[in-house]
Amino acid sequence: MEEEQPNTTDLTAPENDTLEEMLCEHFPIPQSFIALLLPASSLSLEDVRQYKTPSILRTSAYEPKCITFDTAPSRLTEESIKILLPRIPVPPAQALHEIFTWTIAAKESQQASISISALPHSENDSSSSIVRLPLWIVSYWFYIAEVINEQSKLVRSAIWTNNVNPGIHKALEKRPWKLTMPSGIGRFTDQIRKFCSDDWMGAEQLELVAWMIQEELLAKVPPSPLKCVGPRFAAVLMRLFRKYGDDPDGERYRSSGQSMFLDIGEKIERGEYTEMVFNVAVQYGREDGTAACSDEEASNHWATVRLDLDCSTAAYGDSLDAEASMPDELKCALDWYLGMHGQLGEIRQEGNLPCTQQNDQRSCGLFAANALMHVYNAALYPLLPATNCNQSRLSLFTMLLNVIEGDVSIIISSTTRFVTHCKQREHQNGVHRLLVSLPLAKSSQHYNQPLTQLPRT
Repeated sequence: MEEEQPNTTDLTAPENDTLEEMLCEHFPIPQSFIALLLPASSLSLEDVRQYKTPSILRTSAYEPKCITFDTAPSRLTEESIKILLPRIPVPPAQALHEIFTWTIAAKESQQASISISALPHSENDSSSSIVRLPLWIVSYWFYIAEVINEQSKLVRSAIWTNNVNPGIHKALEKRPWKLTMPSGIGRFTDQIRKFCSDDWMGAEQLELVAWMIQEELLAKVPPSPLKCVGPRFAAVLMRLFRKYGDDPDGERYRSSGQSMFLDIGEKIERGEYTEMVFNVAVQYGREDGTAACSDEEASNHWATVRLDLDCSTAAYGDSLDAEASMPDELKCALDWYLGMHGQLGEIRQEGNLPCTQQNDQRSCGLFAANALMHVYNAALYPLLPATNCNQSRLSLFTMLLNVIEGDVSIIISSTTRFVTHCKQREHQNGVHRLLVSLPLAKSSQHYNQPLTQLPRT
């Protein structure tokens, strides 16, 4: 079987040639129309959820013959297009991608406008009219289709959040819907959908936690010898090992373009990092034992690894088995990678990381993230309880958002007490103050109730 190809792009770099970039390149919406037609990035989640959008055509109602192109330009003004667009249903997603392809071809053949049927002015009016629109209307359709899709997600998340904690729900509703996530770690609304739901927490959520810890590490003086990386580190490591593990001199690995791995490796060689901690996606419940995954989609569980590079030891944390062993192939991949950077000898597992033992089928991501934070500072981030997981998810998400927005100053005193100061936010309807506190596990004890094989934990 052909080996999986490693991703040769930087882990922190955004994807290239996205649909959004292509739309901006080929069919940019004029600046004068953006504020007129699109919800502003600064709109709150509550405002966007209530934003009035055109209807979406049913797939069965869409007919390709309804759309034609013309060499004559559109003559619509800002005022006329504002009145007209609500009467033009947004094509369904399947049709939009096809229309985009047609419009690219039309632009190359010097077509300047797109013609489509508008809905009647009222229910009593059975007539429809053909209107000529600028080609950039395709970009508008994609954007509005995204807004409609986001609205449905936000409604579900708002109901869930309000049921769990009305105070956090009220605070979350005031945040801007286009809040930029750090280092390109997903979209804000996707993070909401995962944190504010019963969904399985994925790589992007754990990447966000690792980012927060690494930001705190970077702020330390003198620099901390601990390096915290997100779960993509382990995923790409497995791909690199499966591709280049038999390369004795590491030449192919060093020319693979993985700048993040090379940079970390060089700092390990110089002694700048003496410890590492990261989450890893695994397949749990296999007959041949737990296996590390190079692709989150193939995994069903999250675990945590801490490396002591001075002692060549590892500790492994698993919320389903307090005495679990690190997957064999992951250990071999770490031996190979560290060996490429001057760390001779094999990594041996010594003990297990403290990690809350879950008693449900979906909280492994929460407890893996918590174990990562606990490694960084046990006093600052105690172990979570196995109960009240929904509240813990919301509190963790709120803490992350406060750090992203710069609304939290974290003060670590000589006794390592964690104090959170949230700025007061002025709103039209008064002053809002939010204090974040994570529930703590009683005496940091483990809740050792391991489950049997699960589809996703």
